[in-house]
Amino acid sequence: MARVKGAMMTRKHRKKILGLAKGYWGNKSRHYKMANQQMMKSGRYAYVGRKQKKRDFRQLWITRISAGCKANGMNYSTFMHGLKLANVEINRKMLAELAVNDKAAFTQLTELDLNGQVESLEPLRGLTKLKTLRYYGNSSYDGPSVSLAPLADLTGLTELYINGNITNNDLSPLASLTELRSLTLYIGSYDNPVRDLSPLGGLTNLTSLSVNNTIDGIDTSPVSFVSDLNIS
Repeated sequence: MARVKGAMMTRKHRKKILGLAKGYWGNKSRHYKMANQQMMKSGRYAYVGRKQKKRDFRQLWITRISAGCKANGMNYSTFMHGLKLANVEINRKMLAELAVNDKAAFTQLTELDLNGQVESLEPLRGLTKLKTLRYYGNSSYDGPSVSLAPLADLTGLTELYINGNITNNDLSPLASLTELRSLTLYIGSYDNPVRDLSPLGGLTNLTSLSVNNTIDGIDTSPVSFVSDLNIS
């Protein structure tokens, strides 16, 4: 039986290595042994480079997103945490693209809309740079209620919209939100109407205030400075 030789495949592999090493300097492009060693080393460098390239791009995306956040009065960590709470699944590459090429769309992402997917507002406590918050909860008269206490730390809010039941209809946690310009409260539970608007008296920046489900004859003098006032 004839002996099987690997000359053809050996030659093919040799030509492949020398072809890949064609642009190398000196003997690294002419001698198979040195070319093969250099190709193995180059492969390791290329592997590390691919990993480094991903890190570099991620760093670039974060820098662009952070710049967009600062333009909207928010920091990067607050922005990303807010997106997670709102179940917004957009990767950093696309967020960076929006921050650079579509600033209007990026600005909309800095406004947090919660459509009843959270049972408590407690996770929002750390979002001190948040500017706009809209919460659409269960507004039926017998639905679960949420406490506004976690919102007391969100001192950067300028717009707040709450559509749902509030625990004890207590508005006192809103007293610290002195930057608020627009406040809307649609409360579904008629068994416990809002009885006191005095916690809102210190919100001197308010230009629009709408509160439903208040007791008959409620004293509106604490918020008489609001130009657009709707109390029912």
